[in-house]
Amino acid sequence: AGGANTSKMFPMSNVTETGIHEVKKNACTMLLEHRVQKKLRSGRATSIMNRLSVAKPVPRDSKPRPVHIPESVRRAQAAKKKGIPVPKPKTEKELELENGGPGVYQHDRRKYHMLKNPNWKYDVVPEILDGKNISDFVDPEIDRKLAELEKEEDEQQRAWEAAQGDMMEDADALGSDEEETLSKIRTKKSIMKQEQRMTKSMNSARMPRSRVPQKSLADMDKDLGSIGLDTSKVRSRSRAMAETRKSRRDKRRRADIQDGKDGKAGMELESSTMRSTSRMGKRQRRDEAGMKDIVAKKRAEKLKKKGEKRWKSEARKGAADRRGFGLQPKKPKKR
Repeated sequence: AGGANTSKMFPMSNVTETGIHEVKKNACTMLLEHRVQKKLRSGRATSIMNRLSVAKPVPRDSKPRPVHIPESVRRAQAAKKKGIPVPKPKTEKELELENGGPGVYQHDRRKYHMLKNPNWKYDVVPEILDGKNISDFVDPEIDRKLAELEKEEDEQQRAWEAAQGDMMEDADALGSDEEETLSKIRTKKSIMKQEQRMTKSMNSARMPRSRVPQKSLADMDKDLGSIGLDTSKVRSRSRAMAETRKSRRDKRRRADIQDGKDGKAGMELESSTMRSTSRMGKRQRRDEAGMKDIVAKKRAEKLKKKGEKRWKSEARKGAADRRGFGLQPKKPKKR
C-alpha cells in the first residue's frame, strides 16, 4: 500500500487459510487511513470541523460518584469466577408455557411491586376504610385543589348572574313601540312554526309548483308594510316592468300588422300566430307521434306485435333479453 517505505509484508496461506483474516484487517485499516489523510489534505475537513463541537464533561462538585454495580450482578460475577453455574431467571414466556400456555396462565403483575414491606404485594386494596373513601387521600394536595375549584365556580356564578341582570335591564328599557314590534315578530314567528309543522305532518300528495297560488303585488306590499318596510321602490319598479312588457307587446303587434297587406291580413296573421302558440302548449302522446290518422296508428301497432312475436314465443321479457343456454355434453345413446 503506497511506496517502498510504506510497504508491509504479511505471511498467509490459501491452502491452510492461515493469516487471511490478519491480511484483510490490515488492508482495510491502511485503506481507511489513506482516505482520511487524503480528505485532510484536500481542505474539506476545515469546513466540516467548524461545524462540529466536542463537549467534555466538567465535574459539578467534589462529591465522589463511583461506578455502581448491583449486588445481584456482583454475586453472579463471583460465582462465575469460581466456576459455579448461575441459574438464569425464568422469563414470563417460559412460565406461561410451563403453566398451561396462552389463555390458561395468568401473568403475575404484583410480584414486581416495590413496597416498604414485600409482604404487602398481594394484599387487597380497600376502597372504603373507616368510613372514608381511599381515593380521596391519594392526592396530598386535594384540599387545596378543591378550594381553588370552588372559588372558580363562585366567580363564574357571579359573572353569569351579572350578565343576566344586564340582559334583564336591557329588556326592561324597551319602549312601547319596540315592545309592540317585538310582540308582532314573536307572533309571526309562532304562526310560521305552526304552518311548517302542519306542512310536514300532511299525509297527502304535494301540490305541484305550477298550481300553488302565487302572491300578488298587493299581498307582498301588505306583508312588507306590516313589518315596517318601505315598499315604494318595489311598487315603482314593478310598475315600470309591467309598462315595459306592455309596450314591447304593442310594438310587436304593430310590426305584425304593418308586415301584412292590410289590416285584415295583419289580424289574420296575429290570430294564426296565437293559434300556433296555443297549439304548441299541448303535448302529444309518444305512440301517436308521426301518425297521419287512426289507420296509420293501427297499422303500426299491428307491425309492432308481429315483430314481438318471435322473442315472446321464446319466453323473453324484451328484445334485449339474453339467455345463457347450458351447454352440457350429450349422453351416449344406449344400444
